[in-house]
Formats: sequence, structure tokens, C-alpha cells
Amino acid sequence: MANKPKQVQLLDKEINRLKRRARQLEQQIDGRLDYFQDNLGSLAIKSVLPGFLARSGIIGTLLNLVIGSRGIQKSTNKVSGFLFDKILAAFHLVRKKLSRKSR
Repeated sequence: MANKPKQVQLLDKEINRLKRRARQLEQQIDGRLDYFQDNLGSLAIKSVLPGFLARSGIIGTLLNLVIGSRGIQKSTNKVSGFLFDKILAAFHLVRKKLSRKSR
């Protein structure tokens, strides 16, 4: 009988530890999503055109300058943030509809 309270206490400690860990992981994910959302435009361009930017000489250099421009990055990030929000809203809508159908 003396073991049961100790086991419950150990389980409570483990539950609390796992909750803290879950909060830490959520914060990490939020930080990564924020970074992704803030840099989506330049990341998309660099992932679509990496070979072109590396080999294209003057045009590649100009594109790198354009991509590196703060004003263009801000504009691209605004557009990509808007698109990201719309895609996220569509994802939630589809998920909601699918969860209704599964009931």
C-alpha cells in the first residue's frame, strides 16, 4: 500500500515534465514558423532558382542583388505572408470539413 502513493507522485512528476517539454517544443515550432513566414519569399526564390542564380553571370548577380534588397524582401514577405495565411486558412477549412465527414 505504501508503494501506490509514491507511484502516483512519480507519475505526476513525469506528467508535469512532459507538459513542460511539450511547451518547449511548441515554442520551438512557433519560432521556426515565424522565421519561415518572415523569410518565405526569399526562401522560395532561392529554392526555385539556385542553379540559375549560381551560373547566370550578370543576370544572376542582379537577381541576387534584388533578392538581397530590403525593400523587395519586405514586399515579397508581405505577399508571401498573405499567401501563407490564405493557405493556412484553406488547410483549416479542409481539415474541419474532413473531421465532420468522419463523424
